[in-house]
Amino acid sequence: MILDRSEIEKNIARVSSGSQKGTAFLVSDDIAVTAKHVIDEDEGSIILEFLNISSKIITIEADIITNNIAQKSVVDVIFLKLKSPLFGFEHFKFDKKVIPYNSKWNTFSYPAIEHTQGLPISGSVDQLKKLYNPYDYDMILRYDGEPFNSDGVSGSPVIIDGTVRGIITDDKAGINLLGAVSTKNFLEVIEALGISFQYDNQNYDDDTMPNDTIISINSSIKENNSGYIFVKGVPGSGKTSLAESLNIDAIDSKIIGRYLVDDKNDDYSIQYKSSPIVFGKWLINCISKELYGTLIEEKDYENHKLTELVISYLNNLSSEGIRNNMKYVFILDGFDEAYRINSTYFNEIFGLFPTDYKKSVIFLFFGNRESIYPDYIKIHF
Repeated sequence: MILDRSEIEKNIARVSSGSQKGTAFLVSDDIAVTAKHVIDEDEGSIILEFLNISSKIITIEADIITNNIAQKSVVDVIFLKLKSPLFGFEHFKFDKKVIPYNSKWNTFSYPAIEHTQGLPISGSVDQLKKLYNPYDYDMILRYDGEPFNSDGVSGSPVIIDGTVRGIITDDKAGINLLGAVSTKNFLEVIEALGISFQYDNQNYDDDTMPNDTIISINSSIKENNSGYIFVKGVPGSGKTSLAESLNIDAIDSKIIGRYLVDDKNDDYSIQYKSSPIVFGKWLINCISKELYGTLIEEKDYENHKLTELVISYLNNLSSEGIRNNMKYVFILDGFDEAYRINSTYFNEIFGLFPTDYKKSVIFLFFGNRESIYPDYIKIHF
């Protein structure tokens, strides 16, 4: 899977064919995908321009793949064979899991008029429906920000949790809306071309983590008096569901806060909850409510002052835990997504945490990319 923005941009090209322009993306060293209507089949010349692999634009010609199954496909998706393969970096993988309503998606695209250097776009899945005709779309995507001239967005990948779940085929589905064809509608073509799926031999549709994970979490909390515990699970494995519902079976341990960056049960966006100020105030309020039964005064804090307050409150919580022989647990989920949206905010959030463990205080993180977390988060499984 590809979550890093720079890796996403490497894989996405500006495509031109006759008078048509759009976006295409790589799924192997020599295969790219775009919307079929972007290609002028009578023109013959298909040009892909990769603007973010090196300091120079890499221009490659491509041909339409004439595999029998690909030719029979009636959806607005077409596969291209590059005349010069591109090696040296990871390419996108398709994913065929069911797409939950309101899933967060992102892409990088080349709108033909306003954004010649490419444009990152993100939003949520607004609606899922059935295809009614071959060139219809079954995903309606709402994008964040102001409306823009979206000519040329067709052919961009719909990226959810680092894998491609569809292809944008309609750049004028409505105000702040784009239309896309989901992967399930051209599975046969993908398989015929030998393109692999993410987690091809595994089933992650149940959205549940196994019982042994819950047992391991409880064991880690019992065995450790303090620290940062990292629980790793692939997208769709049920991390967020477990973060929402997990109970601890030790009588000397107590959950005093759950912070879900992408929480379907509240009205706040991922961008908002990725803010270090918002997170810092939440953390202090959890401790204040536990120790004093009150919330802190609502006001703006400078970064250094907020960090000092967090450390001070954590010290008080630690002292209380030592006195009462109690471990206080915070459950945190969704910081992988926060990193994708704003890595600076992500780093500032972790700047609030002490690098030395506070006795009787445990932070339990759920995620899938332990490499982005600080080294002091060492306990993980």
